[in-house]
Amino acid sequence: MFTLITSDDIFRSNVGAALYHTGSLLEGTEYFRTHSHGFELRPFSVAPGFRLDHKRLDVGRIKIDFARIDCGKVFEVIQVCDPGYYSCRIPITGSCEYRLHNAKWTLGPGQILAGNPFDSIPKRFVAPYTQAILSIEVGALNEVLAAELGHPIVDPLRFEPIPSAGPAARLLSTMVEFNWMTFDTGTAATHWRVARQLERALLVGLLRAAPHNYSVEMELQSREIAPHYVRRAEAYIRANMARDLKMEDIVEESGVSSRTLFYGFRRWRQTTPMAYLKAARLDCARMALAGASVAGGSVTDVALGVGYQYLSRFSSDYRARFGERPSDTLLSVTRQ
Repeated sequence: MFTLITSDDIFRSNVGAALYHTGSLLEGTEYFRTHSHGFELRPFSVAPGFRLDHKRLDVGRIKIDFARIDCGKVFEVIQVCDPGYYSCRIPITGSCEYRLHNAKWTLGPGQILAGNPFDSIPKRFVAPYTQAILSIEVGALNEVLAAELGHPIVDPLRFEPIPSAGPAARLLSTMVEFNWMTFDTGTAATHWRVARQLERALLVGLLRAAPHNYSVEMELQSREIAPHYVRRAEAYIRANMARDLKMEDIVEESGVSSRTLFYGFRRWRQTTPMAYLKAARLDCARMALAGASVAGGSVTDVALGVGYQYLSRFSSDYRARFGERPSDTLLSVTRQ
């Protein structure tokens, strides 16, 4: 959710490309098709007063599009070809619904949704709708991901098709606002060195905020190589998180004293062994909940599957980490 600027601020500002505005449905749909990287706008009904406003801001290899659309009660956006970009939608006003297999998701202010270039998921919007859309070159995102992981990307990066909320998502939204306001202050922010750093910050923010197939590995990375006993303990935790693990079990597996192990995790992972265990369980649970929404399953199944014995504790820990309840991840997703 944007908190520093409003949609009116965006479309009144001189930042970015010149404002495009039309009240013509024919012109608006054609403009949308030309400028939206392979998507088409299809209104279900058109009320008097159709409106499309659009502005674009370039931050390095990221395009940030701000769009405001009002064309009646409901409209749909269809992907007609592979856009060749990763994307991230940040709603400012209105709501969006989309279907995946037998599940329906709702996306609104306070959430973000990352998209893959190879996925085609029709989305239905409730007007008036305003959003910021980040379009990111595949090579740019892979380059930053590889740098963060410390090795080349083998499997394609794939974001999970679930809305994300919580501190990381709020931070990404604030970073988009910051970029807008930074470019509004003058030409200094357009220097290529500054733009490069802003680009990187946005991409790392997206990789932290939206779940994907490298999320767990990203959380485990450190700029320094941890001692063998820390890495041995990490591998043991990941392989046995579904068990009722105790600190004594982890210490025994590591082969060092509890004091040494505790110091190692503090020094190289900025956490404790048991906090690491909790984070690993919750990250695994979030990915499992996304799968459960399609394949069938419950919050209880997922909680037990990652080693939680008490559902209330799982719900509390999950909400503290991700800013929403497990059931919000599973069934903000409502089944048809």
